[in-house]
Amino acid sequence: MFQSFSSTARRAAGATGVAALLCAAMLGATSGRAAAAPEERLFLKYHIRASGMRVATLRFEIAFDARGYEVQSSMKTKGLLNFIASTKFDASVVGALRKFKPAPARYDMQTDGLWKGKRKHSIEWNAKRTPKITRSWQLGDYKTQSLAKTIRADMPDPLSALLTASFQTAGRLCKDKFRVLDGKTVYDLVYSYQKRDDFGGEDPGVYRGEAHKCQISYRPIAGLSVKKLQKLQKKPNKGREAFTIWMAPVNAENIGRKVFVPVGGASNMDGRQIHAHLVSAVLSGKALNELSVMAKK
Repeated sequence: MFQSFSSTARRAAGATGVAALLCAAMLGATSGRAAAAPEERLFLKYHIRASGMRVATLRFEIAFDARGYEVQSSMKTKGLLNFIASTKFDASVVGALRKFKPAPARYDMQTDGLWKGKRKHSIEWNAKRTPKITRSWQLGDYKTQSLAKTIRADMPDPLSALLTASFQTAGRLCKDKFRVLDGKTVYDLVYSYQKRDDFGGEDPGVYRGEAHKCQISYRPIAGLSVKKLQKLQKKPNKGREAFTIWMAPVNAENIGRKVFVPVGGASNMDGRQIHAHLVSAVLSGKALNELSVMAKK
């Protein structure tokens, strides 16, 4: 989900990546959702701010039942950043749920940026769960070779990785490790639980109530140029970045279990404080609270 633009646009993409990590087309080797089963639908909307200024809006629409799931997400730059580094993306995934562990069938991504124009790519998983990528543009030989050496069966896309974390039980919350394929790069995500950190009246965003603070470590593995890899190796953390997210339990009554929803996020990129604030949340037609009703309008 991390885009490649100018240095300014990369900050916007990084901010979007934070929310995407918060968080979580159409046929493939695995079956999709069972149409007759009870279904939950979750709508989430976030405002992304860098150094106090709103730079992007991120939306998720998630439909799931006990057998399958569909996720659609979109991001659009806002404010001053929209004039100097305008970009937007739309991503979607469909797949099966096996004991509430997502198994993606097809992932689609479309981007439209000021510097590289319109691009799209897809990932499909075959019967052996091996992902196959198709793109509207060509990667360089080195990037292609590094991806080929790294891609493995059952490697999830970013949205399915997010859902996997959301479907964990309380005792397993933020204890996952993922090697993620987004169609252009492969990267490691490592979740670690920090502490319970409830949201009260003074906190930004619309959510109020029980919340759990987690950290996500992000490290690119493949799909980068030689120059970028060398630059990362020179950094003290060798390219590893840390993000903070807050996960809140929500009752999904139609399927009879709780799911954890990202209700906020924070990061420091290039000295800039980036925050993701949840401004609207609706589950199966019901807003989480009165503040969320106001935000959706």
